[in-house]
Amino acid sequence: MKASVIPEEILADVLDEDRKIPRAHLDSVCKFGHKSETCRYITLTLDGYVCVKKTGAKLTIDKKVADGDWLSKGDNCEGLGRGKQHASSEEEKESNPANQDKDQDKDPQKENSQEKGQEKGH
Repeated sequence: MKASVIPEEILADVLDEDRKIPRAHLDSVCKFGHKSETCRYITLTLDGYVCVKKTGAKLTIDKKVADGDWLSKGDNCEGLGRGKQHASSEEEKESNPANQDKDQDKDPQKENSQEKGQEKGH
């Protein structure tokens, strides 16, 4: 196994208490031990398993899954912890084709009228 240095901003996210995965969640939702069905965002720390889905590590993991370099492929829930993703929304769109489809479904005229209403303080 190759050791790697974790960037400081991601390390702080990983150590966030809200990211600890309760055993029942790990078994039933994360499907721990179910090979490819197992959640891809589980990370082992000295304090137990944590969820890194809402961290800057998400994009790296998603790319590794897409490239076939990651055994666990599951994406089984919204993730634990506060949303502290360090990626821009454009990077997220590029890494997740489903997000690109959502943008195509939007009605530009409706969005423009909503924006104008917000500008007027409505």
